[in-house]
Amino acid sequence: MTFETKLHRTAPLGFCKLLLTVLVFSQPVALARAAENDGASTKDTATATSGVEAGAEGEEQEERPAYATFDLGEFRLKEFRPTRNETSRVLFAVSLKLNEGTSPRTIEQLANWKQRLRNEALTAVRSLELASYQEPSLHRLQNVILLRINRLLPVPLVERIFVTEFTVGDH
Repeated sequence: MTFETKLHRTAPLGFCKLLLTVLVFSQPVALARAAENDGASTKDTATATSGVEAGAEGEEQEERPAYATFDLGEFRLKEFRPTRNETSRVLFAVSLKLNEGTSPRTIEQLANWKQRLRNEALTAVRSLELASYQEPSLHRLQNVILLRINRLLPVPLVERIFVTEFTVGDH
């Protein structure tokens, strides 16, 4: 079913449903278009993500990261496990390493999806057992978050997940 068909079918049902349909379908399309345009504008983004910015003669060169990141912020969870009668407090921060050549326009579009991305990270963390929190590298936690976030996006944009300030405490 195409977007126009869905719009035509929902129009008689009321303005709220029409608006909801437009919002739900326009966000993934806009994000996918922005990601497609990233491939076409690699010359523009190559200078922005080259790792080193060339300055005028005599000035020091300013180093920039070769990749773009997107910060999802801090998370604070209380995990209650009734089968074990324990409550754990989980604190951590998540940043996303985006694919090389991701344009600033795509990052702006991604900012509109920040709450959705945070919800996917929360769902991923809550789906894991407490033993996964005790891994030194947190590799399983990072993989689960990465898979859920890339599945949500119309085009996989996230290359890696950075989990920082990770602490687990029992109450």
